[in-house]
Amino acid sequence: MKSTQKDWERVFQYDHNSSSQVSLFANMDSPVRNRLTNIFQEFFKKEGLILDGGCGEGEWCYSLEKRGYRAIGIDIVPDAIQHAHRIGRQNGAESAFLIGDVTRLPFRKNVLGGYISLGVVEHFRLREEVTRALADAQRSLAPGGRAFFALPGLLVCLRNSLSLLVTGDKVGMYHKYISKSSMERLLRSADLRVLISRHEKGWLGLGNIIDGIIKKFGSNRLREQLIIFWSNRKPVLFLSGNYFWTENRLD
Repeated sequence: MKSTQKDWERVFQYDHNSSSQVSLFANMDSPVRNRLTNIFQEFFKKEGLILDGGCGEGEWCYSLEKRGYRAIGIDIVPDAIQHAHRIGRQNGAESAFLIGDVTRLPFRKNVLGGYISLGVVEHFRLREEVTRALADAQRSLAPGGRAFFALPGLLVCLRNSLSLLVTGDKVGMYHKYISKSSMERLLRSADLRVLISRHEKGWLGLGNIIDGIIKKFGSNRLREQLIIFWSNRKPVLFLSGNYFWTENRLD
C-alpha cells in the first residue's frame, strides 16, 4: 500500500505544481459535475452517511451535500485532505474529511448508507489490495446500503502506462486494467450484489487521451467545453470505462 500512497502523493504534487493544472470541478455548479451527481441522487437514499473513498479534494462530497446528503471523504494523501478542507471553508460546506486508507476504513460495521469509488481500485498494484478495499466497503455499508464504482477503460490504462514509461515514472499514474467481468466477480466475492454494470466506450478512449493533452497544454475553458461536448452525446456517463451500481446483500 505504501507504493500506492507514494504514487498518489507524486501525482497530486505534480498536478498542483503545474501551471496548466486546473480543477474542472472547482465550479460547484459545473454541468459535468451535475450530470454525475444526478445519477448519485437517483441511486443513493438520503438516509445515512455517504463515503467518498479516495475523495481527493472533496468535490463529490460538496455536490452531494448541496443536494441534501450527509457526506464524508477519505483520502490517503494528506495534502489532498488539506485542500478539501480549504475548498469547503471557501464554499461554506460542512462535509468532513479524513486522512486514511480505503483498505482499512476507520468505521464500525454497517454504519454507511452509501459508498462512492471513482477511479481508485485500478491504482492498487496487488489484487489483494483490491479485494481488501471491496471487503471493507461491504463491511462498512449498512444492510441494503449501496456503492458505486467507476473504473477506466483499457486504452486509458495503456495511455498512463505509456506516459510512465516515456517519462521515467515522472508523469502519469499506475493503472491496472480490470475488465468488466473481472470486476463483477470481485464485487460478488465481496458480497456486493451487482444491480447494474455498464461499459461506456467514450469514443473508444480517445476522448480521455485528448483530455489529457488539453489538461497539460490547453486552457481551462477549452477543456471544460470539450468534456461538456462529450457528455451531451452520452446518455449517462462520458468517460471510457466500466461502471457498477451495487448493493450490500448481507444483514
